[in-house]
Parts: sequence; C-alpha cells; structure tokens
Amino acid sequence: MKDSVSLNQKYTRVIDLVTHASFIVLIIGAIVFYKERLLADSSYYLFQVINQQFFHIEHARLILVFSQILPLLGTYLGISMKGILLLYSLNHVLFPYLVYLVARYRYDFPQAGIIFILLQIIGITHGYFVPMFELYYGSYLLIFFAILLHRQPNSKSFPAFQLFLVLLILSSHPYAFLLLGFVILSHALRTKWRFRKQYIRIAALMAIFIVFKLFFATEYEQNKSQAFIYALTHHTYDLDYLKNLVLFLFRHYTEVLMIFVITVIIFLYQRKFIQFFTWLGFTFLILAMVNVSHYGFEISRYQEQIYYSWVFMIVFPALFYGLGQIEKKKPKFLLILSFLLIGTFHTGDILKISKEFLNRRKNMERVIEKGTHKAGDKFYVDISEVKGTNRVPPNWSYPIETMLLSVAGDKECVTVCTSDDMEFARKQGEIKPGTFLFRKWDVFPLEYLNENYFKLTDTGYKKIEV
Repeated sequence: MKDSVSLNQKYTRVIDLVTHASFIVLIIGAIVFYKERLLADSSYYLFQVINQQFFHIEHARLILVFSQILPLLGTYLGISMKGILLLYSLNHVLFPYLVYLVARYRYDFPQAGIIFILLQIIGITHGYFVPMFELYYGSYLLIFFAILLHRQPNSKSFPAFQLFLVLLILSSHPYAFLLLGFVILSHALRTKWRFRKQYIRIAALMAIFIVFKLFFATEYEQNKSQAFIYALTHHTYDLDYLKNLVLFLFRHYTEVLMIFVITVIIFLYQRKFIQFFTWLGFTFLILAMVNVSHYGFEISRYQEQIYYSWVFMIVFPALFYGLGQIEKKKPKFLLILSFLLIGTFHTGDILKISKEFLNRRKNMERVIEKGTHKAGDKFYVDISEVKGTNRVPPNWSYPIETMLLSVAGDKECVTVCTSDDMEFARKQGEIKPGTFLFRKWDVFPLEYLNENYFKLTDTGYKKIEV
C-alpha cells in the first residue's frame, strides 16, 4: 500500500514538474516575442488601456478586465512603454498559470495545468501573436468552473461564485454558450442529474444573458449575427467542401486530430457511450458552426480564433473527463506525457511562423526609424512595400502598433498607416486638420490622445519611401 502511494506521489510530482517547466517556457516565449504579440486586437485593447489609464470593455465582455490587469498596473506605476508591453505579453500567460495554481493546490487537480498549456499552443500558430482573445480567457475560467463543479458541487458558498463565473464565461464570446452547455450537460450525465437546482440557476442566467444580448447587442455583434445568417443561407456546403475541410484539418490540425482519436479510444474503452455521443455531437456541431462563421480554408489569426472553440471541445474532454476516469496512475501518466509531446511537436510550427512575425516587426521598426528622421509624426507607406508574405499582412492595427513601438523604442511618438488605410479614410472624408488615423474606419481628434504616452502634432500625413 505504501509503495502504491509512493508511486502515485512520484507520478504526480513528475506531472507537476513538467507543468511548471512548460509554463516557464511559455513565459520565456512571452518575453522574447513581446513586440510581435501586438497584432490586431492585442494592440487595440492595449492602446485603449494605456490611453485611458483604465479598463477598456466592449460588447459587455467583462472577461476583458483580466487581460488588462498587468498593463494597467504598469501605467499607474509610471513604468516605461517597453515595460508595459512586456507586462501585457506576460499577462496572457500568467493568468492561466494563476488559475492553474489555484486548481492544482487548492482543489488538487494536477492535469488542469496540461489543459491550460495545450490550449495555448495546440491549433494555434498566428494566434500565438494575437494573445488577446476573450474566449481564451473565458475558456480558462470555464476549466476552473468545471473543476469546482467536480470537486465542490454541494458547497454552500458555491452558488453565488458559480453564477459570477458563469457570467464572466458567457460574456467572453457567443461560442462560450455551447462550451458551457457541454460542461453542464456532461456533469449532469455523470451525476445522474442530482444537482438540478444548480443547473436551473445556470440555465436561467444563460437565458437572461441571451435576452440582454437580443435587446442590447452592439452594432458589431449585430453585423456578426447577420454575417452568420448570410453565410448559412448563401454559401455552398456540399461534398466538395466537406472533402476540402477534411484535407484542411489533416494539414493544419494534425495534433488536434491525434488527440481526437485518443479521446475516442478512451471514451469507448470506458464504455461511456452516452457521454461519448454527447461529446461527439457537440464537437461536430461546433465544427459545423465555425465553418459558417469562417467559410473557407485560409489560415489566419481570425480563423484560428474561430476554430479555438472546436479545439477546446477536443482537448478539454480528453484530459478532464477521459483521463479523469483512469484510475491507474501509470497509464494516466503516460497519456499526459503523450499529450505534452504532441504539444511540444506543435511548438515547432509556432517557431516557424515566428520568423515571419519577427521580420514584420523589424520592417515596421525600420519604417518608424525613417519617420523619426523626417519632419512630422504622421506618415503613410505604400502597402506594396510593407505587405511582406501573404501569411502575415500589415493588418488594420498597423497605425496602432507603430505608435506603441515608437514610444517603446524611446523615440517620439510616430504613427504610420498603409496607403490602403489612407485611401479608405480619405474617401470617407475623415482625414482633417487636427485628427489622426487610429484605424482606417476610426479617425480621432488629437485631443483623444493621452499626452503622457502619445503626443502627435497637428501636421498632415506624409509618405515614407521604404
């Protein structure tokens, strides 16, 4: 008996060690690539936090607060822009690490760390450089919620905190409703619906949130809903599309499919047929929905974010439900290591694409350097000169990133947009004296800027020759 306990403790210690080491690697990556991890929404929300020196919440996505804690703290402490960028990149790793530490040492759930690690790398290449995505944060809290539901279903203090977590999770993304629904249904099936009161409370909150969104949806959310309906009714989903989808998944989601096969084997071996078909149904439903949200097979950070809910539906059940039912420590230990090896293999893809993001950032800094040697601080550059590879285009966040990088480089604030952005804004008649182009569809007055960090002069836009 003592030998068995000692062996179990040994396996747990090894898993803990590997988990902490993996998080350290992710932290190092966040430090090394802190300038590259500013693409799209990442730079947008960071700029807003710095400029306003407060949390920036849009579309009632309360979960955004957790992605902004460290950079906001940096602004209050008055640290440099470089330091704030570092804190921002680290925030996206330290938050899941903190949730893991609570799950591991307060609720004794060792495999939670492996789930958090895999979800930060599996199915992600471009997305690694856009770490600010609400559903990432929502999924971390969903894992924690599932652990609480598993460990303390009868706690008297749980209901209020449970509903608070549910509210945060639901606020993260529309697909969070399906992910949460799966977790609740899975728990109900495993406990034979013993906790009906909890399920009713959660279902009521979900219904209230849906009603709220129906009446108070933002323009962005309304446009997304309309685009979904249009894609569903106008795009072609035939046998050819299905064949291309299968090829796409084998080409770009090989590791996810490997975990999928392992999960199928675990469920069938355990003879959990109802749970198996429930999981399978949710997995294919989400895969179908993401192909409506993102029609086609072009790899991009947005496409990876849309597919993330499908990746979650495979990675999370495999480790949470599949391994959770394996009593013997040695098979469980070997399976966890196999999952980590799959994740390690995929990091090679992230490192490959990182070269293109490094080149993108270096090109951006060269453009900024040329701007600092010219009169003025607002410029545009021909898009053909900065387009780079097809895999990493300049993106709409180019003028925001250049502001952040110029200040982080101990230079005067400079903003550079592309010729396409400039043409779009001019056609809208938005470019006027005393304004600057924030995004091609957003032109703001100079007074909008927090001069403690961003100061632009009332000059016109000039072209930079790269």
